[in-house]
Amino acid sequence: MQKRTLNRRDFLQLSAAAATGAVLAACRPAAPAAPAVEKEVPAEKVEEVPAKPAEKAQIVFQNRAVEEGAVKARQDTWAEAYPLFQAKQPDIEVEFRSSPPEHWDKLMASFTAGNAPDIYELCCTQTWKVIEMGQALNCQPYIDRDLDELFMDDYYPEQFKPWKDDGGDIHAMPRDSGAQLLYYNVEMFEAEGVDFLPKDYTNNITHDDFDEIGLQFVRREEPMRWATSSYGPGAGWNTQYHLWAFGGSMVDPDDKGKCALNTEEAKAALEWIRAAIWDKYTFAYGAAMGGLGCEAIFMGERSATVEMGPWNLLPWCQAKFKWDLAPLPDGPTGLHTGFNSVDAYQGWSGTKYPDATWEVLKFLASEDHEKPYSKYTYRQPCPNRLNEFFMKTLRENEPRLVEVNMELYAKAREVGHPEGMFQNDAVCKNEILAPAFDKVNLLGEEPVSFIAPFCELVDRFNTGEIGVEDIGAELEKLGA
Repeated sequence: MQKRTLNRRDFLQLSAAAATGAVLAACRPAAPAAPAVEKEVPAEKVEEVPAKPAEKAQIVFQNRAVEEGAVKARQDTWAEAYPLFQAKQPDIEVEFRSSPPEHWDKLMASFTAGNAPDIYELCCTQTWKVIEMGQALNCQPYIDRDLDELFMDDYYPEQFKPWKDDGGDIHAMPRDSGAQLLYYNVEMFEAEGVDFLPKDYTNNITHDDFDEIGLQFVRREEPMRWATSSYGPGAGWNTQYHLWAFGGSMVDPDDKGKCALNTEEAKAALEWIRAAIWDKYTFAYGAAMGGLGCEAIFMGERSATVEMGPWNLLPWCQAKFKWDLAPLPDGPTGLHTGFNSVDAYQGWSGTKYPDATWEVLKFLASEDHEKPYSKYTYRQPCPNRLNEFFMKTLRENEPRLVEVNMELYAKAREVGHPEGMFQNDAVCKNEILAPAFDKVNLLGEEPVSFIAPFCELVDRFNTGEIGVEDIGAELEKLGA
């Protein structure tokens, strides 16, 4: 029920009525004294007033299900898991909501309106954005209190890094931790007479090796064919793991207010990406893909590999061809690389029930929820102790996965990192760096050196030298 607030007129009216009642009561004659009771009323004659039941906390949990088949998978997960929560927390009721269209825009609007869901799911830079906005519940006091229940040491070391504020407090719980790998079409490799890709990092190929392999699949006539693709090497995480392989970074590891794209290592990685798209045509990106995404390109057998995590396992188990998994290529010096997704459950800082919200967050990260979540969604669970459960369950669901190198998911998480986040991450990546990356990689109009002044603009913005209102004019000066 919506809580009603009193305005000043209501308050004065009630105050006047109360005062009038008090005056009338004072003018009445005193009530006669009650007659003395000779003996006590037997206990069985006294009727006890039943205690008013405590109010149940009403929690709204809004999921984010965007991949094919994900909505039903999430509904099945909740149907199995929620009774386990109810048995342990009978005083908390949870309303499970599927992700609405344009969920991010609607979540932002709900923050402004003050009616946001108590728990929401986000990915990537959005998880950090709500922390910077002060809209994410601080989980740290609860984590400290319930440390024995959480198995915090059972996550890979950097699991919580993207969700810590400047004071080191955690503002999210992990949803899944998809490790980025190369998925490759075994039948295309066989048809071209190309050796299969390595099973692990022991004898892994380098980026230069991958160039040679990839060129054997490139077809420039229609329908075009490429060696690989991804969601796009822009100013985000799809570029970051290639930077790491070369020893570079997008965000300065020691200062998230600084951009690190001006190092020689970063420039070498960026040039490899640019050349793969525009010189060698091994990397599918931009208009040449005809409006298709990397998933469709791979499933349509128009790329031999795709850079992807396990979040697409559910639809890809229906592929008509045989596929397998391999590590992302090493850097020039043999440096392993990888990415672990930053999908999170976050509580709203404005929730009416912070304690109950935490109990639900804790449950979502527990085995009681992680196991059915992994079983139905085919997502990689975060705790290391569930690696075997993940492989065994998915192979029972999909017998074709028995021949897939599923063991690599756990190994890839050991070498992977979460997305590096800038201070003011969304502005730095989406508004400042993205126009430069588009000119270089998406449109092929500029060399890698074009990115350097945009990197410096990130630094100027984060030091306060320029404000958000100045960014447009500064980008125009740089030719974006």
